[in-house]
Amino acid sequence: QPVAGATSQTFTATVEGNYAVIVTVGNCTDTSNCVVAGYASIETTEGFSIQLYPNPARNFIQIQSSDLIQNIECLDLQGKLVRVYTANSLQFTMNVSELKNGIYIFGIKTNKGLIYKRIVVFHE
Repeated sequence: QPVAGATSQTFTATVEGNYAVIVTVGNCTDTSNCVVAGYASIETTEGFSIQLYPNPARNFIQIQSSDLIQNIECLDLQGKLVRVYTANSLQFTMNVSELKNGIYIFGIKTNKGLIYKRIVVFHE
């Protein structure tokens, strides 16, 4: 379904889902592949939650937690450590603009344990 009013060069998803771009120039129209976008949320059995957004991310990822975030490890799909972020807060903004396009695994360490979440980084 087309998103009403979404006609500019950039779009930030406010609802998790699959999105594609339709470009029309003159009489030619083309549609991109679908990309999963929106929020990524994790609930644990200990009763705390972590939210990461947006997904996919272009330059920054926001993390919000109900428990203190100690640090975040960024791993590539082969398990190689790419970067470590130190947070020590309930909210943290990660700059991912230096990462190459791809899928990364973020390990978020809190006082309650370690949670892994997959995030797509995609720069235009």
